[in-house]
Amino acid sequence: MNEQDNINNQEQPEELTPEQLEEVTEQPSDEAQAWKDKAMRVMADLENMKRRQAKELADARKYGVVSFAKEMLSVHDNLSRAMEELTKLDVSEEHKAVTEGIEMTLSGLNSAFEKVEIKRIEAMGEKLNPELHQAMFEVPTDEADEGTIVQEMQAGYTLSGRLLRPSMVGVAKSAK
Repeated sequence: MNEQDNINNQEQPEELTPEQLEEVTEQPSDEAQAWKDKAMRVMADLENMKRRQAKELADARKYGVVSFAKEMLSVHDNLSRAMEELTKLDVSEEHKAVTEGIEMTLSGLNSAFEKVEIKRIEAMGEKLNPELHQAMFEVPTDEADEGTIVQEMQAGYTLSGRLLRPSMVGVAKSAK
């Protein structure tokens, strides 16, 4: 037998009419549809995973400095207290350089806080907000509405909108 006979003896595919061909191409098989559905779900899962990872990475960059920032708050507090005390004193010319150095250091620290979005919580005169303030004591007074902050023991701070440290405050209560 030669090659031509082999080709002729092989089964020829059944020819489809144009209507049958159109029907086959328009109607995917159940199996093909199932695979298509699986592929679409996998693609959606992949996109969701990419979005979730991008958000987690952004959060890690933004909030990864929390423990360091908390440590720097105590440094800021100490420098602020030193400046307050120095402004009360009559500092001699010999010590003005120390005062200027502390001012420059505090200013640099404040600039660094701004860059990483560490912001002081304004407490004085505000109503007590348990999400931002920690009430330490009550102050009997008629000069402020009850629940208003009248004294700040320690400043509070947020990092990119999240609480870093609450303000420790004294709250007004009725003197009656």
